[in-house]
Amino acid sequence: MMKMIHDLDEMLYPTYPDAVNIMCNTAAISAVQDCGLRESVAAARALIDRAIAEKPDWMDYLVERGVDADQLHAAYHRRLDHKLITPYPSLSKYFAELGAQASHVMLTHSADEWAKRTLDHLSLRPWFPDERILAWEKYKALKGQSTKGFEMAANILQAEPRDIVFSDDSLRNLKTAKDMGMTTVWTSHGRPLPAEQAHYVDHVVGNIEIFMQQQIALMRKGMKP
Repeated sequence: MMKMIHDLDEMLYPTYPDAVNIMCNTAAISAVQDCGLRESVAAARALIDRAIAEKPDWMDYLVERGVDADQLHAAYHRRLDHKLITPYPSLSKYFAELGAQASHVMLTHSADEWAKRTLDHLSLRPWFPDERILAWEKYKALKGQSTKGFEMAANILQAEPRDIVFSDDSLRNLKTAKDMGMTTVWTSHGRPLPAEQAHYVDHVVGNIEIFMQQQIALMRKGMKP
């Protein structure tokens, strides 16, 4: 059986038009209207843009001005509109066809509510029951322990890292998984793989639908996915 850990955003669905602008505007509105930031929405957006360019996290300048990071994270995800997402046309069919040949866990920095709402929208929820969704709330206290989420996922899958496939569009996350011994799949969305990062990427595919299709082709030939 193939044991898989999946990222969610821009991994199990394609990016949508103007996504970054929409997400940043949503975050700015959340900071002001939900979290009490004493700035205009335009000023909050400027702080987010600066943080993206200068800081490790887009929230950093907002947090420096008194915004609670957990409150903002939750409010931001509540405001995101999952209807902007167009599901991959055949991905849920591929999950169904693999069936018992694969076991899945979701590992995401997104909020639990957003993850569940989005998986429902994508028709992927049957493969990700509550106990197989590791969203931010389940490991936020472990900030700085970059491997802990992966360790939690491996425990759910009842597998050693060497027997797990991790798929993500983030090369940074793939490096952590590869360092632990996992097989890594980078969904490139057409981007070139930088030569200096190629050593921790085992497979490159355009998107997750292509990868799942490849696994089904192996299964149909009587080979192990």
